[in-house]
Amino acid sequence: MINERNDLLAEIANVVDIAQNHVYVHKCELGKKVDVSKIAQAYANGQEPDEESSLYMDLELSSGLLGDADHDFPIA
Repeated sequence: MINERNDLLAEIANVVDIAQNHVYVHKCELGKKVDVSKIAQAYANGQEPDEESSLYMDLELSSGLLGDADHDFPIA
């Protein structure tokens, strides 16, 4: 039972690591196109940011959540 649990935790840690790398690459690519200050300006004007800016914000959130998951499930 303990070995199965450890195997499952190791598998979760690997999935989190893969997801972190995937999000990081896409965030870096998109970060070259997106002006983060325009996101705040859109909200200040009562508008929604454009699609690329929204995706960038989603990736930023995902990055933070995956960082939390990585802390909870570190690769041994």
